[in-house]
Amino acid sequence: MTEDSVEVLANGVRHFKKNPILLAPFICMLIVFIIISILESAVLGIYISNFIGSFFQATNDIYYSLFMLLVYAVVLLLVSSYFGAGLIGMSKSAVTTGKTSFSDMTTYGKKGFLKFFELTLAFIVLSLLSLIFFIPLFLQLGSFEELLSEYLLIGIIAMLAKLDVAYWAFSAGFILTILYLLVLWAFFFYAYYAVVIDDVSVVDALKKSVSLLKNKKALGFIVILVILPAILINGCSIFIWMFALLGPLAILGLLVYGILAMVILTYAYICGARMFMVAEERPIFDTRE
Repeated sequence: MTEDSVEVLANGVRHFKKNPILLAPFICMLIVFIIISILESAVLGIYISNFIGSFFQATNDIYYSLFMLLVYAVVLLLVSSYFGAGLIGMSKSAVTTGKTSFSDMTTYGKKGFLKFFELTLAFIVLSLLSLIFFIPLFLQLGSFEELLSEYLLIGIIAMLAKLDVAYWAFSAGFILTILYLLVLWAFFFYAYYAVVIDDVSVVDALKKSVSLLKNKKALGFIVILVILPAILINGCSIFIWMFALLGPLAILGLLVYGILAMVILTYAYICGARMFMVAEERPIFDTRE
């Protein structure tokens, strides 16, 4: 069965309606994140405080604090990889059979979380290369220590306002970084589905993802996924700021924003799985049945 991007998006809605359990991975991930954050605050709070304080005054604990923050980040990344792989597995089951279950999340999560994690690490490392776009800015700002001591937060903004060259260097670097990350994300997009659904290596998954971009439907779908969630989530952000102005209702607005973000991202995962199967010309479930 062949479908264009619009049909994939429409079928994604039908899959979601029939399988609301697809929200389970994000809900579970949120709960685990809250638990980990509470434990981190209780056990590592002193080190985090030292880390933040080290920006304003010299401390001997900055490297240890950085190490503990790194451990915390890796743990969160492993957790998100497990639930991300689980959601892709659930989406694959929904797309191919019309239904899915919580067991699909645990099965695919266990099987694919490590490769999902490796793929994410590769994306992060390559993303850091975008710092080269800010080299002209760094040259204008001076040394890293000087930046931390004199130009942190409001200071750096004030400095950019005074230095036209620094301002334009920042603007150019920011735009180039966004473009670079969008292209990089496009190359990685289908790789996440490949490592989970096909259980291939990270390198083979990236090769498959790049080859799928030659498919106009698959490439066009990625463009839609860049625009659609961005519009919806940013629209939700405006909604949040409106609630924030109402004081106590800000918490309610934040809750609504969180729920909408989970729904939008889950929907994007479902549609991505269906487009992956369509681009690979594999059997998919007819949602009209």
